[in-house]
Amino acid sequence: MAQGCTPGLDQYLQRQLEVPPNIISSLFPPGYDYVHTLIAAKLPETSHELVHAKDVYWFSNLPPNSDIATCIKSRPIPPLHLLKGLRERAGQALLDGNITLMNPAYPDSRLPIFALTCWERMHELTEIGSLDTLEDAHRRLLAMRWNGSLHIPGAPSQATHLFLVQLLADDQVSTGIVDCMSSYLSSRLEEQPERDEAVVVETLQFMFELGKMKRAKDFNEKSPKYVRRLEAMLREGKKKLLFPVYWPEMHHFFAVKIDFKTREIAYGDSLSHRGMPKPHKQMAHLKMWLSKKFEKPAFELVENGLDHGYQDDFKVCGMVAVNTIAVEALGDPLWNPSRKIYDRARWFIDLLELEAKMVRCRIPID
Repeated sequence: MAQGCTPGLDQYLQRQLEVPPNIISSLFPPGYDYVHTLIAAKLPETSHELVHAKDVYWFSNLPPNSDIATCIKSRPIPPLHLLKGLRERAGQALLDGNITLMNPAYPDSRLPIFALTCWERMHELTEIGSLDTLEDAHRRLLAMRWNGSLHIPGAPSQATHLFLVQLLADDQVSTGIVDCMSSYLSSRLEEQPERDEAVVVETLQFMFELGKMKRAKDFNEKSPKYVRRLEAMLREGKKKLLFPVYWPEMHHFFAVKIDFKTREIAYGDSLSHRGMPKPHKQMAHLKMWLSKKFEKPAFELVENGLDHGYQDDFKVCGMVAVNTIAVEALGDPLWNPSRKIYDRARWFIDLLELEAKMVRCRIPID
């Protein structure tokens, strides 16, 4: 949350900092050659000036008067420390009536306030080791065995390595990819015994299996086998259950945490600031399951109580939902739009490495 922001103001700030789709398409190339095109793209340099005007002098209450795409592409990117200061001050600046950003180096040029997000995304691309991560993803893409079977838990049964290529596109990832990403988080937990003893990360299958219990009386009977296995783990000492949820009617993913120590259910929705309806039905289903399968006291619902990033489009909810889980389970940094392209490449690499690990270990898939 930005400095001095209430939750309501923070959501308003996120809306103001969203980059319109037409600006995104002019600055960041879409399509399945997303990573390849970015590698070949000429990106603006980062400003190396030693002295910059204080961030308070960058905000203006006058309307924009310059073409943002041209300015972003042709001028040096403000340094990262300055961008962090601008983001922290942005909430108060909006309250003060400011609507544009003005780089004092170009005093006659005012840009919409979402230029801050554009600079952050450009900074991400220019600061990740000279695009080493994107280039690594591209090399692996060219070298991968397209028709090789995929062994990552959660992947569709007939999936091949080609299934992972969707991560490099500018589109919403599939439920299968979200399950593979969740499995990757589980593999990371296994490498951290202290966390692994307390936390379990599940895939989308948990809510799918729980959905088989459709009537109230179903909860008084035996749970599906998959759910019974999980119930046993939770009774044996796991303190937190984390999992993604797919909402088909909304074509949307979000994350859920059930804390068995504090007796709370919390979810994190990366489109809450865009008016996404609250998941009342899913939460009621979970509360019914918990009330029938676990001893009292009852679990309390904390609406949108998980720390989560705010997406600036309608495509990255799956990736943000998994990051929400990673923040809670593993202490990962919170997702923000400036990491969007980098994260796609990073996930592509991570899942290929998990696939290699699964093949080496020859772990049977349930």
